Amino acid sequence: MKKITFCKQNLELCTEEVLEYAKNNLSDKYNISITRCLGECGLCFSNCIVDFHGKLLSGESPQKLIEKIKHEVEDI
Repeated sequence: MKKITFCKQNLELCTEEVLEYAKNNLSDKYNISITRCLGECGLCFSNCIVDFHGKLLSGESPQKLIEKIKHEVEDI
């Protein structure tokens, strides 16, 4: 099963909304998890980030990150 991994530190900053979107819309096709750190601290500090099945996605806002996730889902 494909994975979407969230950074716990980033959840507190901006990706809680993205996590809810993933749980409500993608959990049937993706394993959704939270890790302590994705190791992208510079990007994490200023953007919403998620590891989408090995590909780091980022957005300036939760809504922009959700749009990028939707785009990736459509491409798969």
